[in-house]
Amino acid sequence: QGAVSTVGEALINPDCVTASASAAALFYNKQAGFAAMPFIAVVVAFAFWFVYGLVKKTPFFAKRRQRSRGGLSAPAAPAAAVGGEEEEIPPTPKDKFVVTVTLLVYLIFPQLCAQAFRIFDCKTVAGVQYLAVDLEHPCFTGDHLIAVLTLGVGQLAVYVVGLPLLILFFLRRNRRARGGLKRHVVQVRYGLFYSA
Repeated sequence: QGAVSTVGEALINPDCVTASASAAALFYNKQAGFAAMPFIAVVVAFAFWFVYGLVKKTPFFAKRRQRSRGGLSAPAAPAAAVGGEEEEIPPTPKDKFVVTVTLLVYLIFPQLCAQAFRIFDCKTVAGVQYLAVDLEHPCFTGDHLIAVLTLGVGQLAVYVVGLPLLILFFLRRNRRARGGLKRHVVQVRYGLFYSA
């Protein structure tokens, strides 16, 4: 029976290189790793693009600018209409950071959801529920109960529910802005989630 894997699972699978006392302990370590991974990715991406901005002398938090008629730069809305068409403004380090994070989230989101639900996967043997990945480890008692209340509920709230709501928030906020979702900057940053 063939297994279908996601890109996130193929990129991050520590089973082969991790030695652990039990399958349950390895499973909990993986859960903690997957729970922390998006936060680590955001910090690394921020550090990279922040340093990139310093090297290129384009501060990370600089406002988008457009060319004015006098040749000077002036603060502007994210897109400027020229002859009814949007003028492309060079991306800022912040734009590149947002694109990096959205791409990473898009790639690993299925695996984050799968991991969040996997902690609740138990099998009943002789009337007792055991963790599916370790049939010697009882469910909803001891370590498993702690993992469910922290990692399980936390991942469901932050990733399964929180990430889609966060993307919806950004899309709705940008839809109300001048130019809406058709603005170049919005399509570059978030188009991955709605362009199809």
